[in-house]
Amino acid sequence: MVTDFVRDAGLVPDQRVTTALLYGVRAGTREFRRANGVNDYDVAGFLHAYADLGRIEALRSPGVSGDTFDVLRDAIANRERRASFAVSNVGTVSSVSALEESADSLLRLEGVSTAAVFGLYEETIVISCRAEDVRTSAVNILDGAFDASETTGGNADAATARVPLGIFAQVDSRHAATLDSLIDASTRKALFTAFESS
Repeated sequence: MVTDFVRDAGLVPDQRVTTALLYGVRAGTREFRRANGVNDYDVAGFLHAYADLGRIEALRSPGVSGDTFDVLRDAIANRERRASFAVSNVGTVSSVSALEESADSLLRLEGVSTAAVFGLYEETIVISCRAEDVRTSAVNILDGAFDASETTGGNADAATARVPLGIFAQVDSRHAATLDSLIDASTRKALFTAFESS
């Protein structure tokens, strides 16, 4: 919409603004795999002439921290797949973005079109779900897996749910392995059940 205003007004857009807009179009359409019609291509074509394409590539391929690589390793090692849905538990994480990146990475596995990665972050189970198949909605899977009272946000492509541990956050180290096992089993079951009924 912003691009249409700039173009209709006959303005020469600022390079920083067009770079941000073009990056937004590419990210929002998942590199045009989910384009919403001819207008997405038309807007991108207009912006392309003014954008800093090198900057867009840098934004698309940011550096990855060692902690994130460790979470990616755990996501791959702990994955379970049913049909085209992959689910993985990565344990305790220091950053929610590592969960998101891990879910994106699981989508690269052959035959996987929907992925969910979960872990513990600040006494909360955080679940990041990604869906590439237009017949599947990430937010609907999370809504189906967890109570409506849980904090869920996102859209068909990407969604996140947060389930507080509540009283279970007080479990001492002697029972931590049991709690981890319960979290793993119950979260996987909820996710697979929601996927199969979506």
